[in-house]
Amino acid sequence: MRIVWSFSPKNEMVYRLVDIHFHGLACSGHAIHPSQRSRVLTSAPITLEENVWLGANVTVVGGVFNRETNLKFMEVFMNKEWSEMNKTMQLQIKKKDTFSTGIDTLLTLREELMKQILQFKTELSFDDFSAMPYMNAKGYHSKTIAYSLWHIFRIEDIVAHTLISDDEQVLFKGDYQRRINSPIITTANELVKEEISEFSKKLSIEELYNYIIDVDTSTTQVLKALEYSDIKEKITDEKRKQLEMLNVVSGDENAYWLIDYWCGKDVKGLIQMPFSRHWIMHIEACLKIRDKQLSIK
Repeated sequence: MRIVWSFSPKNEMVYRLVDIHFHGLACSGHAIHPSQRSRVLTSAPITLEENVWLGANVTVVGGVFNRETNLKFMEVFMNKEWSEMNKTMQLQIKKKDTFSTGIDTLLTLREELMKQILQFKTELSFDDFSAMPYMNAKGYHSKTIAYSLWHIFRIEDIVAHTLISDDEQVLFKGDYQRRINSPIITTANELVKEEISEFSKKLSIEELYNYIIDVDTSTTQVLKALEYSDIKEKITDEKRKQLEMLNVVSGDENAYWLIDYWCGKDVKGLIQMPFSRHWIMHIEACLKIRDKQLSIK
């Protein structure tokens, strides 16, 4: 176990505690699932360099690496408009009087994000979707655009239909695994580096976009049907078992934690991550890849 520190040109330690707020640095950890918790231990260094801001009560986990970024509350929001809409939505859905307005805000945010997703299709070549210009970087931009799009909408499809609506996922209903030519039905969390590249090259981008549109349309219907009383509902043990039986989440340690994460949330918690913030984080990463690809043409 080790923590990697760096110093400013004035030889001052970059990381500082702000006022009296507590910050935790956790280099070691363990698997999330109870059956693996005592057998699978993890350890990774934490590297914090310049221009780092850790918000109050943040816990930094092993593997976090920063270089010339603004790390605020462990999220990177480069688009201020998306960030503000997301924050507004989260406040609105908490209260009964503003819940419907919050859903409208969420749908507006998703429309704006979808415009960017569709724009990738007009800007980029097939090879660009499977390019990995930042393969060895730490962060979502180390993936491919094709991977991120598959990942975003597989997670949304699973959460919206298996965990919330309790009906058939779009992937299965529309025979999209065959149409997209995907070798997997999972979220792809288990894939790393060259595996991500090879996976991305196999996908039909045209059919992937058809899947994206169908999932987005179905999720919009799910969101519009929600009442304020629904958002406090927890994921039942029956739904968890059904999810596990579908094998849409890999048993790999890099993926299986998703089941614990989702099933530990109520519906409001699921709205706040897979349906909004998750989009933002991956689309921002895709934009970085797009800019790199366009710059070398």
